[in-house]
Amino acid sequence: MTKIYYVQDLDFFEAPGGAEQTDRVYFKEGLKRGHDLNLITPHSPLGVEKDDLVILSNIRAYERSKILGIPCRTVTFTHDTWCAYRLYLPLTEKCFTDCPEYPFWNEVYKKAELNIFLSPLHYDIHKERFGESVEPHFLTPSGFDDVDRFVDMKNGRSGVCNLNGLLGFKGREQLFKYAGEHPEVAMDIGGSNMEGDKRLDVDLPPNIRYVGPIQSSELPKFYNKYEFYVELHDRPQPYNRTIVESYLSGCKLIVNSLVGATSWPWFTDRDSVRAHLKSAPSEFWVKLEKELNL
Repeated sequence: MTKIYYVQDLDFFEAPGGAEQTDRVYFKEGLKRGHDLNLITPHSPLGVEKDDLVILSNIRAYERSKILGIPCRTVTFTHDTWCAYRLYLPLTEKCFTDCPEYPFWNEVYKKAELNIFLSPLHYDIHKERFGESVEPHFLTPSGFDDVDRFVDMKNGRSGVCNLNGLLGFKGREQLFKYAGEHPEVAMDIGGSNMEGDKRLDVDLPPNIRYVGPIQSSELPKFYNKYEFYVELHDRPQPYNRTIVESYLSGCKLIVNSLVGATSWPWFTDRDSVRAHLKSAPSEFWVKLEKELNL
């Protein structure tokens, strides 16, 4: 049996982030299917052998020479992008002529047996920059620990909500612009107000209220208070689980074309979205088993 090492910046059995939730769901499914899976974080030795398989998830905390020196087959399953600043699409001229990230990521993608992306949009932005280096590839959506907790509770709804919209890279300026253009709309923004270790100090438009962090267990109730969920990005989101959570919880969406989740052709109705999310982890492993003879 092939020994499989899952390489991640964080221990996804402890860390609460969305990428970590995805990795946790897919890792558990692999264990259920009988695979010899091992989690490696930067605190663990990267002691792999030539007959092993390494799945590279988020790897920004690793020395790049160690990643490029992995002696066995690799698969990439990154949940973000190569750009350290999340500034991409439309790509600027500098992205093609002077990107310090390009050489490393191009080598990582080119070396991989498979490159896995979270949505058609996620793949498209990589294909535009890296061309054939990201082939072969396949797509799988973000994983959910319990997608069925996001349901329409049939409560009375009003107003507009957003999660994490105070963060600059989550579309803050676009949200503020929308609020200014629609003064009649009352918008509540929940989630983080921290960028790194710095608390954000921003002047809110009069029709926007910051309601503080929302615990994961409280998200279904939060979404069910509102008629609309809004996210208006100026840069593409590889997937964006908040869009999916709010949609499955009954919210109408106000989004643009820069959301990876809605670029899936099956994002047509709630039953379709729920069914595809439930089947994705097993389909992920079926694909790996077939393509890599696991």
